[in-house]
Amino acid sequence: MNIKLFIVSGYRMDSLLFGAMQRTYYLAKAAKNLGIDVYLAHPGRTYEKNGIFYIHYGFTFKSWQFETLNSFFPSLNPLVIKDLSSLIEEIKPDIVQIEQPYLFILSKILRKVNFFKKVCVVLDEHNVEFLAMKKPNTLLLLPYVKYAEKIALNASDAILVTSALDKHLLTKLYDVPKEKIFVIPNCIDISKYSKEHASINKLKLRVKEVAGFDHIALFHGTLSYYPNYEAANIIITKIAPIIKECLFIIAGKDCPYSLIRKAKRIKNVRIFGYVKEIEKWLAICDVYVAPILRGSGTRIKILEAMATGCPIIATHKAVEGLGVKDGVHGLFYRKVNEDFIEGIRKLLKNDQLAYKLGKNARFFVKRYDWSTIDKKLYEVYSKFFPEGIGHDE
Repeated sequence: MNIKLFIVSGYRMDSLLFGAMQRTYYLAKAAKNLGIDVYLAHPGRTYEKNGIFYIHYGFTFKSWQFETLNSFFPSLNPLVIKDLSSLIEEIKPDIVQIEQPYLFILSKILRKVNFFKKVCVVLDEHNVEFLAMKKPNTLLLLPYVKYAEKIALNASDAILVTSALDKHLLTKLYDVPKEKIFVIPNCIDISKYSKEHASINKLKLRVKEVAGFDHIALFHGTLSYYPNYEAANIIITKIAPIIKECLFIIAGKDCPYSLIRKAKRIKNVRIFGYVKEIEKWLAICDVYVAPILRGSGTRIKILEAMATGCPIIATHKAVEGLGVKDGVHGLFYRKVNEDFIEGIRKLLKNDQLAYKLGKNARFFVKRYDWSTIDKKLYEVYSKFFPEGIGHDE
């Protein structure tokens, strides 16, 4: 049976800068691998690439502020809802997959309007949004986020989540039936990551020589996202001033000036902007530090560090839902305290332990390669199309 899938993203998909964009792209690619016709609506330009048809909707954004605003409040934009409804009516997809819950009005329309009632509606929950938004600068948005998430969940035939933990949280928060929720974890392209290149070793020596430090630690992520901002702030104010023999590199776009100002006062901290080939910087690190205290979903940054064999020290929250074990795949702590800081020192001083943890992590992360999700996605879609999906069936 020839199935048409229509994916709606609130972000431009012209480049895969964020984990959310990467997840959307690889889910679309997996569906294409199954023989499904894939259309991906996004606020960017219209084009075709690798058999996926990217279609523009709404309006072209002039700044990241407008794009961020629309990603949270698209249901309040009549132009967005009109454009998407028209596209769905024109393409006549069998499945509409909506990325994140903020297009809850579209989800309701697909359930209420007779023309759309045969469409299978899939919600891709990148996080449990209500919990992910529980941070000081967005507390006023929480009622709206919970309302949007509840409607989107109820209007969906199937819900994709990134971990078994998120599945449990959704059933607990919103009383969603478990059989409606499917776990498809975030993954990475493991083939991109390697520590075993002569050029990597040269880069590592050069960075140490120029910076004048014995060791290098890294943390990366979009720094306008509060959990990442908070983690970076902890590194700058609580960790780096104590472990002065190590250079702490913080990489990520949209860094608030307040963070840059603090970092300038600490000699062993460097803040980079967006780093295109982050795998090279991960490969030169002696340790990856992730003092994350909040948020949900699978953290791609942790998978990327594991794939390079870089030993990880992190909070339990940072590795939540991954299935890793303390002392086997890294060193993990409940809080960022003296024990956490001592753990960093332990990894910097003990090469044998660092190598063992890195090697174990690199073997473990193979289960999180994007090539493994085709079968999982097939199980979701075939539940609604028992006669088969794809051109070859």
